[in-house]
Amino acid sequence: MANDAGRAAAQVGFLSTLAPASRQRLSARGRRRAYARGEEIFARGEPGDALLIVETGYLEISVRRPGGRKAILNYVGAGEVIGEITVIDRSARSADVIALEPTTGLIVDGRDVRAVLLEDPVAMMVLLERVCDKLRSTIDAFEALGQREAVRRLARCLVRLGATFGNQAEPAEPTILPATISQSDLGDFAGLSRENVNRQIKRWVADGVVALENGRLILRDTEALREITDA
Repeated sequence: MANDAGRAAAQVGFLSTLAPASRQRLSARGRRRAYARGEEIFARGEPGDALLIVETGYLEISVRRPGGRKAILNYVGAGEVIGEITVIDRSARSADVIALEPTTGLIVDGRDVRAVLLEDPVAMMVLLERVCDKLRSTIDAFEALGQREAVRRLARCLVRLGATFGNQAEPAEPTILPATISQSDLGDFAGLSRENVNRQIKRWVADGVVALENGRLILRDTEALREITDA
């Protein structure tokens, strides 16, 4: 069974970069595993010193944010490797890994992976490049997540200002904020820089959500801002 798995996995991805002797060694020592759709493969924080080389299927890699919300870091498929950080530094799992569909893979113990990497510098460099790629993807994902959260915070602040300065008798009417409330003030209110506030205000002006007239900010579509805060 393990040999069949090794032949299948050797056709793609990480195993295909190894020297024949190294590939044969990992394939012979690997154990084939099958995972059902929705099955948890790795859990963040759990100990584990093994590498998963994906043969078929797709996996979701994610972490839980404070409050229990999930942040998806990446999706991976055949030929990808999972768990390389744990194998390199022998630490706990850094993310949750879930099978999005029936998935098969080759599980290789960390000691076998490390032995092969020490003997095969090319394989070592390939694995390190994959770690670097995933790190960059994770940074990009959290940067995008931070940008979305910043937009929500600013929208939330504008909704609150609309409730304070709007016409309560005609809530559908545009709300004109006092000229004394500057974009720097909005940044202080939302915990953002003035530059970030300015960029987002320009986007909302283009979308017709707000307007700028004579230095005053006009909330034209407060309902759209509420929807952003709930997104």
